[in-house]
Amino acid sequence: MERGFTSSEECAEDIGGTSLNVGSKDGIKNGWATTDGLGLVGRVTGVGKETSLVMLLTDTSSKLAVAIQPSGEKAIMQGDNTRFPTLELIDKGDLVNAGDRIFTTGDGEVFPKGLLIGRVVRDSNGRERVNLAADYKRLTFLKVMRMTPVESVTESDAIIGEDATVNKETSDD
Repeated sequence: MERGFTSSEECAEDIGGTSLNVGSKDGIKNGWATTDGLGLVGRVTGVGKETSLVMLLTDTSSKLAVAIQPSGEKAIMQGDNTRFPTLELIDKGDLVNAGDRIFTTGDGEVFPKGLLIGRVVRDSNGRERVNLAADYKRLTFLKVMRMTPVESVTESDAIIGEDATVNKETSDD
């Protein structure tokens, strides 16, 4: 993981994004996840030679698939420029309780599976929200997770190899 420095004053003023003092010269790439060591913070959305931009989970443009444990329910977490993003599209809301932990699903290959995001809380209207594990008031150092794309196998020959194919006519002899 690459570590980048960000100004906590900058994060406190702009709940949607922040910048880091690492960039392409450090190997940083668009889309990589950032954490503060406690929980997911956001993802890299712009990379310059010496700096990069991070879109925080609180940004209104931030949406991601999440898993709620222990129920296993899936939902969409939507940033709304508050410190408590909303949970949307929960199939069986009655299985979700305040205090349940929220993780990334890995769906869409935006974030790796299993990164801690936070815990379920309910607002005064009974709406499910996320109390983020990351401490947004103290974002001084962020860790940028180096992510490599997962190769997908499209043909079984790629796994087995052409030499493993048995010719039925010659194998019966």
